[in-house]
Amino acid sequence: ERVCPDSTCSTAGLCDTLEEEVEEVVNSSPEITLLGGTLVTVSRGQPYTKCTGAALLSDVCDRGATAIDAEDGTLTNSILACSPDGVKNKFSSRGVKGCGI
Repeated sequence: ERVCPDSTCSTAGLCDTLEEEVEEVVNSSPEITLLGGTLVTVSRGQPYTKCTGAALLSDVCDRGATAIDAEDGTLTNSILACSPDGVKNKFSSRGVKGCGI
């Protein structure tokens, strides 16, 4: 006989285990919303960078995006931009410049 984890005594050296009902955690995908248009025309040689706070609606710049999901709330500051070398950059600090655009 031995003492089981739930402080009961074992039967024939075996502890009875209670089966616990495990709730499956569902992690929903975030909802990402573009803050600018879905199509932007950039002329050859014209820079395309993250918009500043003083950007006009007519300015050609990336206005960013927001992200939110049910489990984690606001994820906007976690949006990553890509780069040709595979390094991921926080979009909030680098904009699409991190993607080599």
